[in-house]
Amino acid sequence: MSDITTNNNLVQIYTKQQAADDSRTHILSNFNGVLSTVMRDTLDLEGYPFGSVVPFCLNQNNEIVVLISDLAQHTKNINENPKVSLTLHNIDQDNIQKGWRLTIAGNAELAKEEDVPFLADRYERYFPESRDYHEVHDFNFYIIKPKKGRYINGFGEIHWVDFDKIVQPSIFDAETENDMMTHMNEDHMEALILFLQTRFNVSKPDKVRMTQIDQYGFAIAHDERIERFTFEQEAKNPTDIRVFLVDMVKKVRAAA
Repeated sequence: MSDITTNNNLVQIYTKQQAADDSRTHILSNFNGVLSTVMRDTLDLEGYPFGSVVPFCLNQNNEIVVLISDLAQHTKNINENPKVSLTLHNIDQDNIQKGWRLTIAGNAELAKEEDVPFLADRYERYFPESRDYHEVHDFNFYIIKPKKGRYINGFGEIHWVDFDKIVQPSIFDAETENDMMTHMNEDHMEALILFLQTRFNVSKPDKVRMTQIDQYGFAIAHDERIERFTFEQEAKNPTDIRVFLVDMVKKVRAAA
C-alpha cells in the first residue's frame, strides 16, 4: 500500500478506498444520526446550521430515508433549502476525537406519493413504533440523496469520498428482498437468534425479525435494537445469500 502525501505534507497510509469501505460499514450499521439543515429566515438565525437527532433507514437505492414532521424546524428548513448533512459517530468511544466519524452531505426532498407505501413498509420494519406516524397529516417521508461523505478514522486519517464509491444500490428488488426476509423470519428464526446471541443475550425472542438484506449483509432487529451483520464477500444473487447464511450459521455453531 503506497503512502499519500496531503497538501499540508502529512504522510497518510490510510487510503480513500479504506475510507469508502469503512464508511459503507457505518452507514449500513447505524440507524440514527445528527441531521444538519440550514436555518430559514426566522429568529434572526437565517443561514446558521441547525442540528437535530433523527432515526433513519436506507431505501433500495441506499439513499437515506427520514420520517419528519412538518412542524419540526428541520423540515421547515429543508423546504426552503434542501442542502443537508447527516453525521454519524462512534458513541461508544471514551475519547470522541479518537473514534470514527462520518458526515454525508446531500439534498433532501419530499418522497413521491407513489413511493410512500413502500417507504412506510420499509421504515416500519426498523421502527415499528412509527407505524401510525406517516398516517398523521403532519408527518412525511423525505429522501436524502447523498453526494459525498467525509470520513475520519482518527488523527490524520481523513478522506472525502463520493457516495457511489461508498455504497451501491441493492441488487435485489423489493419483492425479492421481502421474499428472502419472510423466509428467514418464518422458517429460520433460530438462525436469527443464533446470530444475535453472538453479540448479546436475546431476552425477547418473540420480537426478533430480519429487517433488511442486500448484497453486503443483513440487519436483524430485537425489540428496538437493530444489529447489522456483514457478509465476507458481496452477494451476486439470492443463491449466494442462502450459501452465505448457511456458512455463517455453521461458523457460529462451531465457535460455540
